[in-house]
Amino acid sequence: MKKLLALLLAVAMLVTLCAACDKKSKNEGSANDPESVAEKFVKAIEARDHASLFDLYACDYEAYMQDNTLEDYDSEEDFFEDISEMYDEEIDSWKDAYKAVLNRNKDQLEDKYGSDYKIKAKASDAVDLDEEELEEVKEDLLDWDDYIDEDEVEKIKDAKKITVDASISGEDGEDEGTVVVIVVKYDGKWKVADYWFDYEDDYDDDEDYDYEGDYYDDKEYYYDEY
Repeated sequence: MKKLLALLLAVAMLVTLCAACDKKSKNEGSANDPESVAEKFVKAIEARDHASLFDLYACDYEAYMQDNTLEDYDSEEDFFEDISEMYDEEIDSWKDAYKAVLNRNKDQLEDKYGSDYKIKAKASDAVDLDEEELEEVKEDLLDWDDYIDEDEVEKIKDAKKITVDASISGEDGEDEGTVVVIVVKYDGKWKVADYWFDYEDDYDDDEDYDYEGDYYDDKEYYYDEY
């Protein structure tokens, strides 16, 4: 009887432990804390993972990108025909286009770093923006006009500057860099408002450096990949 009770107790403890681990895993997978959002965003940048990027922005960047891309075309069909020739595959939807960019980038990363390459991103610093900085971020967000909810922007009270250390490494090489990501609490969730590559960290003190990276100075970054 004692052995049976001990066995039942062990099983119960194992079930409880597994349930806790499963809950932890689910929570980690859906984490919306500022650091996790910034890390996911940087990894998506390096991977050219448009689907993930669109979900992380405060603005409706997908609609913005599509509208601005199509300014040079008479129709979506013309764009899909053009990009099909560019990527030498049949593309007849935006989903196909995003996948083509993702796969092309994957091939390029494998060529440079090896088939076993890994993209890593880890937040190394998080700083609350002061009131003046927060107002500047909100003003920048309002520049998105039809691609953002102005009422939700006005409600923003929390913003952070997250420094993310990123790397791509494989059997054939490795590169490292730093990305600064501005995240805001928008419509109840942490979202990306701005980012820039901190190239200054890649220079020695005696080297020339005069670059100021600001995403809002170059919004064509992603759809230029097409």
